[in-house]
Amino acid sequence: MFGSLRAQTSYRIGRLDKQQFHHLIRDSKEARTIILETLGERLLLIQQRTLSLPTSRVPIFGRNKDADCHNIREFLAPSTLVPQAV
Repeated sequence: MFGSLRAQTSYRIGRLDKQQFHHLIRDSKEARTIILETLGERLLLIQQRTLSLPTSRVPIFGRNKDADCHNIREFLAPSTLVPQAV
């Protein structure tokens, strides 16, 4: 996955592999706190944006005991798009 961004102030950027990152959050309380706080803030923003989206109903047409219709409904059930049985 690629993305681009622009810093609002001067920053130094470093690249860490997975092991280095694990060592950083394990060994540095300050780094761990900053990373976890930032992660929490961003997850909250994602949740707020998701909840602000309009919900939709998705009708699924098929026979009453059709396994494929049941599987689709089970797949969608955890999301906000829970279809009504038709």
